[in-house]
Amino acid sequence: MATIFGKCCNFIYTQREINQCPSVNLPEVAFVGRSNVGKSSLINSLVYSKKMVRSAKTPGSTISINYFNLADALLLVDLPGFGYAKQSKSEVKNVSALMEDYLFNHTKLSLLVLIIDVRRGLNDFSETLIKSLSEKSVDVLLVLSKIDKVTQVRCNSVMEEIKQKLSKISTFKGIFPVSNTKKIGLEDLREFITKHCV
Repeated sequence: MATIFGKCCNFIYTQREINQCPSVNLPEVAFVGRSNVGKSSLINSLVYSKKMVRSAKTPGSTISINYFNLADALLLVDLPGFGYAKQSKSEVKNVSALMEDYLFNHTKLSLLVLIIDVRRGLNDFSETLIKSLSEKSVDVLLVLSKIDKVTQVRCNSVMEEIKQKLSKISTFKGIFPVSNTKKIGLEDLREFITKHCV
């Protein structure tokens, strides 16, 4: 299946406040995960780039939502990482409010890609987030990152455990094991996103 990911992709907007999202009428795929999980690397790999999405030197320092226009067909949305914050309390509060508003009130969100380090598995926060989003009918896709760091047996075990936990959630759309460094699973992920959202 042909995907749109080989086409032009450009940064278009940074959102730092609630209700300041870009006025572009395209479906959106948002990427979220713990700080340092490989979120920026994944987006770059999907669009065949090494530096379109810049990752901060200090994990947890991103305080904005960044939008990228993919072929005038889809917006890729890079959300701040969670789980570690190198910010003041007021900045943490603002980022939390910004993400909550985007995730639960943003009507253009077609798919949330939740990235999980295979070595950590699915934690309580991520599981609660998926269940909460299901009440808003937000489709969620899990990406297991850094699978080159574990054995195939371990990867399969983590996948099976997650599937059992989320099997009754209709908005859970599956798991894709991925390695950015080894280029494993990227084409399958591109195809799924294209089919699901475009």
